[in-house]
Amino acid sequence: MVRSILGTASLVALVSLAASACGDSGGSGGPPAASQLYESWSSTFCDVLTSCPVADEDLSFFKLLASADEAACRSFVGRLFDQRRPEENLETIIAQGRVTYHGDQLSGCLSAARSACSVELDEVAACAGVFEGMVATDGACWVHEECAGDAFCEQSDSDCVGVCKPRPKRGEACWYGDCSQTEGPSDCGGAGTCVPRVTVEGGAVGSPCGTEWGDAEVTERRCAAGLACDYDFDADASECVALGAEGQACGGDADPHCGAGLACATPPGGASTCKKVAIATNVGASCNETDPSQPLVGCNIFKRLVCDGGTCEALGDGSLGSACAPNVDLDGICDYGTHCDGERAVCAAPKADGERCESGSECASGVCSFTSGDSGTCHPLSCD
Repeated sequence: MVRSILGTASLVALVSLAASACGDSGGSGGPPAASQLYESWSSTFCDVLTSCPVADEDLSFFKLLASADEAACRSFVGRLFDQRRPEENLETIIAQGRVTYHGDQLSGCLSAARSACSVELDEVAACAGVFEGMVATDGACWVHEECAGDAFCEQSDSDCVGVCKPRPKRGEACWYGDCSQTEGPSDCGGAGTCVPRVTVEGGAVGSPCGTEWGDAEVTERRCAAGLACDYDFDADASECVALGAEGQACGGDADPHCGAGLACATPPGGASTCKKVAIATNVGASCNETDPSQPLVGCNIFKRLVCDGGTCEALGDGSLGSACAPNVDLDGICDYGTHCDGERAVCAAPKADGERCESGSECASGVCSFTSGDSGTCHPLSCD
């Protein structure tokens, strides 16, 4: 069996943008207005996704979907950004005067992002000046961009209001991702203090890869284009491996490492091989996401299509009561403030404290507490 093509993929894992999303209108009339940031950024995001190589299996599926219909990609990703809660929505925060938007710096930011094939703009130096925080130290915040100067939003939980604090410098105590970059690329080392961060590019097959959190230095080793970083749990080590071509053997369920447009398929009693995946883009089209003995055809979730009984069926518009897909773990299927009810397969209102839950996304508090068994209970959020 092959896993459902989108069953375990998450667009949030795909794009760790936090609140640093911005974009390009693509026209000649200058940079987009602050109220059009998310709509315009989705175009750049999908352009990077379709034009750049990827080594992560989940990303390869999204690349395939975006390549099949880039307009649908832009629409879906733009919807994701627009659905941020008001406290974290940059368009809203800019309108409130908590962040100043410098549109004149956007073109250089996006050009650098495209060159770096990066959708994580907080890692692109040319993007640092696009947003200027206006909240002073010790002021209330929800996202890092709100904080003035070299500061970050310190929160006990992402669902809790935070406080703007100066970013720690090298040698000072830190938490992941909070270190100042004024002394050069820095990160939180193994001893819990800010240390230099070194990136080593172009690892060959068999070379070590991944991030090493040393006490004196954080080292990130990246594989060369066309390779993936494979983690061996038994050896507790990672190395660069080649992406499998169509028909080649692939690994276990955790790390198949097939190339873009391929899935690691295992027929009953047979060996696992990389198999080509086609994408259907119309309602009523035939699909097959689970039988590796037949051609694999997935439905384009960017067009809100899912494979049901061998046919691509349309989901609802995401509003309360509209149809959703419980087996597709993908944000944006249901509107913000709702969740996909697994039993009814509809977008439902969040559950109150004390009701049974499977994940925090079902709860109004965002917290699903598991004490025993396979299901949990919605609990109040604690911000202490």
